Amino acid sequence: MKKIIFIILLGGLGVAICTTSVLAATTVSFSPSNISIGEGKTFNLTTTVNPQGIKNYTVKLELTYPSDLLEAKSFTFGNNWMPISQSGYDLIDNTNGVLIKTAGYPAGMSSAVTFGTVSFLTKKVGNGIIKLGDNSLALDSANQNVLSDALVQASITITALAEPAPAPPEGEKEEEVIIPEEEMPEEEEEAVILPEEEKEERVSFLAAVVNIASFGTGKAWIAVIVAIIILAILAYLVYYFSRKAYRKRLEKF
Repeated sequence: MKKIIFIILLGGLGVAICTTSVLAATTVSFSPSNISIGEGKTFNLTTTVNPQGIKNYTVKLELTYPSDLLEAKSFTFGNNWMPISQSGYDLIDNTNGVLIKTAGYPAGMSSAVTFGTVSFLTKKVGNGIIKLGDNSLALDSANQNVLSDALVQASITITALAEPAPAPPEGEKEEEVIIPEEEMPEEEEEAVILPEEEKEERVSFLAAVVNIASFGTGKAWIAVIVAIIILAILAYLVYYFSRKAYRKRLEKF
């Protein structure tokens, strides 16, 4: 008799274990699961609930995070969720690094659904982990918690930002580059270009003068000798008439 009772109890325990493993099928995932970002920056962490075929109607997620590295700024629920804002079901505690959000899914869900998105601000350089808290749960139609107890987490690495180049002190002007006079390029004088017609007129006029002065020979040296003789005659005439006028003035006295 004792053996029969023992076998019945053992079988019942096995059924209970199997039933529990079947019921506890809902999983939670974080995206992204590995985050690398600079300090003073914001990033989003998306949480997804997957009932894996078993209809869920209510989900409560608790997230824990390093409060010295991160600050939770906001949480946005996914589509079709009805948030529950009662005490103990809705919390953002940046002092202790705890975020709790709870909502119902009226029609029930049996496949993966986005629960919500958390916006975090990085506070300083360091490494940390965002975890799914032990107080999280997912309720089925019988209000049984069917959430898997698998470890869910996302790692974060916060790096220092490169320092910008220092700005010049106020009032300090950039030095002007002065080129020494010796090195300054000399401005080229613009050549005076005469029109072709004017050039031809000047050449024709000079040729005519030379031709006349050389008595029609066209030889330049003859023109030069003639010009000297003419200048000598003119000089003599000027001298002669000036002396004649001078003598007349003397005769009057």
